[in-house]
Amino acid sequence: MLICKFVYMGGMRDENIVSFKPVVVGVKHKRTPARAEKGFAVTLVPESDSGPHMAMGFEGRHYKRSGDSFYPMEHFDLEDMFGRRKKPKLSLFTVLKSRVSSAKSDGAIYETCVMVGIKNVGRGIGRYIYIALKVNPPWIISEYAHQHIFSMGLTSIREPSGDFVRYFGDSNFVIHPHSIIEIADIKQEFPKDVPVIDDLVIEVEIRAEEMMIVHEKRTYRGAEIFAKLHKREGSKR
Repeated sequence: MLICKFVYMGGMRDENIVSFKPVVVGVKHKRTPARAEKGFAVTLVPESDSGPHMAMGFEGRHYKRSGDSFYPMEHFDLEDMFGRRKKPKLSLFTVLKSRVSSAKSDGAIYETCVMVGIKNVGRGIGRYIYIALKVNPPWIISEYAHQHIFSMGLTSIREPSGDFVRYFGDSNFVIHPHSIIEIADIKQEFPKDVPVIDDLVIEVEIRAEEMMIVHEKRTYRGAEIFAKLHKREGSKR
């Protein structure tokens, strides 16, 4: 937030003056003299997560901007401001994994895998997380490579219909800001000699404490997945 004001310059100091509580770190002042003892003072107040901040210069009150002026905040304004805390913002995260060849009784097959995870792009820690994951056949949801997350406080329940796999996190299972947690792999097998991959449709619901439920649906074309896998295989040779 940038504030410009016409002020008396005689007592102006370059260092920060603690004129509000809680203190905002990183406030900067710049003097721009105009004439005699008058001029402009430009103050840069960086974004803060510890608000609301009380102005301590005169009355010790909270103020709110209204156009080019300010007015004392009412009780309902303060209630709203105190409700603005750091909150998580969770969303779907996917990564295409390398193709793996294996052998079965009916011949060699390829297996393609898309890792599904949750990323937190918010400023708060994600707690009491709920995830519902669904994919279209013949794609399947596999948690074999991610068993470690269940020791961290995550539980999964598969619906009898086979539509959704639901995940519930307890108080020990959290996602910190700017981090990713891998949840499961989505797999499909296809014959080695007939490399045909079906389109992948992922549907997910995500919810956490202090966060509204998020619905996401993503479609990945089979031809695009195969092209990326083929490119990776070629680069390894």
